Amino acid sequence: MRKLQKQQDKRNTQKQILSRMTALLVGLVCCLSMVLGEGEMVWAASPVIDTTKTGSITIHKYEYNNTDGEEGNGEAGQTVPVGATALDGVGFTLYVLNDYDTAEEIKAYYSSSNTITLNTTDYYTYNSATDTYTAKTGAGTGKVTLRETEKTTASGVLTFSDLPVGIYLVVETGAPAKVTKKEPPFLVSIPMTKPTGDGWNYDVHVYPKNKTTVAGVKLKKTDTTGTIALEGAHFVLQVETATPGEYKTVDEDANGTAIGATVEGIDHVLTTQSGGLIEVNNLAPGTYRFVEVGVGNNYGYIMDGSKSYPFKVDTNGKILDTSDNEIKTEPHITVKNEKPDVEKKVLKKGGDVGTPGNWVDDANYSIGDTVTYQVMVDVPSNVASLKEFKIKDTPSGIKYDSMVRVEYSTDGGTSYSPLTESTHYKATVNGDGFELELTSGGRTAVSNSTGSKIRLRYEAIVQNAAVSTEAGNVNRVDLIYEDKILPEDQDDGNPNPTTKPSDPNSEYKIEDETVVHCFQLDIKKTGADGITTLKDVKFDLYVRDDSNGTVAGDDAKALGLDNTPGVKWRKVNPTVIATNSSGQASIAGLSAGTYYLVETETATGYNLLSKPVKLEIESTSSTSWALNTPAPLIYDKKGTATTTITHSMKVDGGAAQDNLIVNIKNSKGFTLPKTGGAGGFLLTLIGCGVMILGIVLFHKSRDNKKEEAA
Repeated sequence: MRKLQKQQDKRNTQKQILSRMTALLVGLVCCLSMVLGEGEMVWAASPVIDTTKTGSITIHKYEYNNTDGEEGNGEAGQTVPVGATALDGVGFTLYVLNDYDTAEEIKAYYSSSNTITLNTTDYYTYNSATDTYTAKTGAGTGKVTLRETEKTTASGVLTFSDLPVGIYLVVETGAPAKVTKKEPPFLVSIPMTKPTGDGWNYDVHVYPKNKTTVAGVKLKKTDTTGTIALEGAHFVLQVETATPGEYKTVDEDANGTAIGATVEGIDHVLTTQSGGLIEVNNLAPGTYRFVEVGVGNNYGYIMDGSKSYPFKVDTNGKILDTSDNEIKTEPHITVKNEKPDVEKKVLKKGGDVGTPGNWVDDANYSIGDTVTYQVMVDVPSNVASLKEFKIKDTPSGIKYDSMVRVEYSTDGGTSYSPLTESTHYKATVNGDGFELELTSGGRTAVSNSTGSKIRLRYEAIVQNAAVSTEAGNVNRVDLIYEDKILPEDQDDGNPNPTTKPSDPNSEYKIEDETVVHCFQLDIKKTGADGITTLKDVKFDLYVRDDSNGTVAGDDAKALGLDNTPGVKWRKVNPTVIATNSSGQASIAGLSAGTYYLVETETATGYNLLSKPVKLEIESTSSTSWALNTPAPLIYDKKGTATTTITHSMKVDGGAAQDNLIVNIKNSKGFTLPKTGGAGGFLLTLIGCGVMILGIVLFHKSRDNKKEEAA
C-alpha cells in the first residue's frame, strides 16, 4: 500500500508541474498576441498609412536595348532581363507633386471616395531633339524636392532617403553620352501598396532601363601618296562640349575604360600602330575630332597641329562626316603628312644643262674649272604655314661663285617662274658656300594645294685645295625647315602649344650631296734602261681648250701640238713640273680627258722627247648609301654617300692601264769630239782661208769701180 501511495504522489506531482507549465505557455502566447496586436508595422500588415514615417526611392539603373522585362512592383530583388547591365553615371531629380505632398492629400488619394487617376505625362514636357525631359512648373506642379547631386554608382544604384509621404515625379536629368534614349519620367508614391495587397511599402525600388548606342572609328596615317603607312604618330581624340566649337580630350570610352597614354607631357595620346592605324571603340554619340600632337619616329614629316580631323557618331551608331553623310568605308579618316625633299646634282663636264642624263651624283673636273650645280626641292603644300624653309650649301675643295637662277613650278616641273631676291628669298655667302632662305612672301608664292618645286642653279670653282683622293670633293646641300605647324590659339581646346618650344630638335634637316673628283697624274722619269732615275727633268701639261686656251698657231707647233686654225691649248700646270731625285713628279686636280705632256728640259747628256706624250684618262664611278637616320637629321637616300671610282689611262694610244702613272724613258745624246784636236785645227784653217778670200775679193771689186769711174 505504501508503495502504491508513493507512486500516486509522484504522478500527482508531475501533473501539477505540467499544469503550471501549460499555464505559463498560455500566458506567454497571450502576451505575444497582445504585442503583435499593438505592433502591426513589425509583424503584420496594416491597412492604415503611417503619415509620420519617411521612406526612400532606390533606383536600379540598367543598360538594355530591348523592350521586354517584368512589370515593376516596387519591391527589392526584382528580376532584370538577361543581357541588361548596370549603368553608371546616370542622374535623377525628384519633384514632389504640389497636390500630393501632405499626409491628408495622400490619405485622400488612397480613400474610397477618390476618383482621380494621375497621368504622368501631365507633369513633364519632352524635347525630342535633345532627348530631354523637363518637369512642368505651372498648374500647381513641379516642386523640386531633390535635385541631381550624385549619380548612379558602378552597380547602377542611386537611393533617395528620408522622403516624407507624398507622390514624386522621378526625372532622368543626366546620363552618359552613350545613352541615346532616356527613360521617360515616372511617378512613385511614398508609400505604395505592397504587391500582396496587405500593407504599405515605404522603401520603393524601381528598375528603369536606358537604350545606349556606341560605335568604333578608325584613323589611318600615311605619306602624301597614301602608299607609306606611318606607324608611331601621335593623336588625341576630342569631343565637342556643350559649348559649340569647344572641345575636350576624351579620356575614356563609353564603358569607362581609359584610352591613350601620356606622351611628352600630353595625356591620353593615341599612337598609330601597324598599318598606320588607330582604332577606338565604344564611342558614344557626339561630335568628335582627332588632333595630331606628334609624328613620333617618322622623321622628316611635318606635323600639322593646327588642323583637326572631325567626324560624328549618330544615335544609330553610324560614323558621319561633317555634312552628316555616312562614312561607309574604313578607315573612316585618313591623315596624310607631308615631307619635303631635296636633290642635288652636278653637271657632267662639257654636258648640256637641258639634257637630264647630264645631271649626275658625281663628276670629275680639274682645278680651276667652273662647275654647275642644280638643287631641286619638293615643297610641301603647307609651306606658307612654316616659319622656316631654307637651303644651305656646304662645299669642300670648291667655292661658290654665282647664282644662275632661282625659280619655282606649281605644275610638277613642266614650267617654271622666277623668284626674286629680297621679295621671295634672301641669299648670303656662307664660307665657301651659301644660304638661301625663303621669305614669308616667297613661302606664300610657292604654296600650292598639291605642292610645288623649287629649282636653283649656281656655279662654283674648283679650288687649288681640291683633293685628288678617291673620296673626292663633297658638296652637300641641307634643306632646313620647321618640324611642326602650331595653332594660332587654343580657344577651342587644341592641346598643342601656340609657340614652338626652345628645342634644338624642333627643326628638320634633309641632306643630299654630290661629289666632284680630281685625279693625280704621276710621272716617273728614267734613262733608257728604265732604272736610272733622272732629276730636274721639266714638263708642262696641255689640254685642248678652244674657248679659254692661250696657246695656238706657231706657239702650238713649236710644242708639237696641233696648230690647226681655231685649235687652242691651255697649260694645266700653274708651275713647272720637275722630277725629284727619285725621278718622280706629279700634278693633281685633273679631270678625265685627253692631255699632252710636253718635256721642256731634260737631264744633262740626255735627249729631249721629240714630241708630246698623249695621255687619255677615263673614269667611271658609282655611289652607294649606307643606312643612317639619326634624329633630327634625315639623309636624302637614307644614309651617307660613299662613291667608288675606277679609272684607266692610255699612253700614246697604247693599251689601257688601271693607274695614272706614266713612265717616260730618255736616251742619251751623240758623243762629239773634244775641243783642241785635229778636227779643230782643220776647221780653223778653213775659216782663215775663207777670210783671206773675202779680203781679196773685196779689194778687186773696189779697183774695178775706180777704173770704170775714170
